[in-house]
Amino acid sequence: RVGLLRSLGTYGYYPFWNAFLSALGCEAVLSPRSSDKILKLGEELSTAEYCAPVVMSLGHARALLAEDRVDFLLAPAMIREPVPPGFTDAHFCCYVQAHPGVLRSLQGLGLEGRLLTPVVQLCLAEDYQVARLVEALGRPLGATEGRIRQALHAAQEAQRSFREYSLGLGREVLERIEAEDTLGIVCVGRPYNTVDGGLTLDLPRKIAELGYP
Repeated sequence: RVGLLRSLGTYGYYPFWNAFLSALGCEAVLSPRSSDKILKLGEELSTAEYCAPVVMSLGHARALLAEDRVDFLLAPAMIREPVPPGFTDAHFCCYVQAHPGVLRSLQGLGLEGRLLTPVVQLCLAEDYQVARLVEALGRPLGATEGRIRQALHAAQEAQRSFREYSLGLGREVLERIEAEDTLGIVCVGRPYNTVDGGLTLDLPRKIAELGYP
């Protein structure tokens, strides 16, 4: 059983990592939903002035490990995403990139031998991605290079399907706005900032309840 944090880089890429782990015969276990309690747990661990999403993520790690339901915690170093057309690069925030190191530095979490931290650069060649995944996950998860390559393909397809589904929902809302000649409000940001109800105080839902699509 492999724990996934409901935060930072793994928040928007849950379809990717869930499919990846499932293809390797592992069960993905999510941390609890963000809350004031989870944030407080993170504050107690924080050793620097981090932004709220990072502090919340520390709380997620502590909460998940405290339940003792996982054999490993997967905290990938998410460096870069696939580069969209018209852009030259697509980096994650530096705190997201360095989050595995922050977790590793914390005392008392019981992460010794349980923290899996593959370096992930989704814009680079497949062979590079597979090599990094094999380095970090092959031995602890008992997975061969061939199985990890197949799992990567499954993960990419799951994330692609999720993206297309999300874009489809967006198109439906835009069509509704156009048809009704009404006002729409867009929350722009990373999913772990804009969609996590514990961090936004459920702002998107509150906007929708006011009648805005």
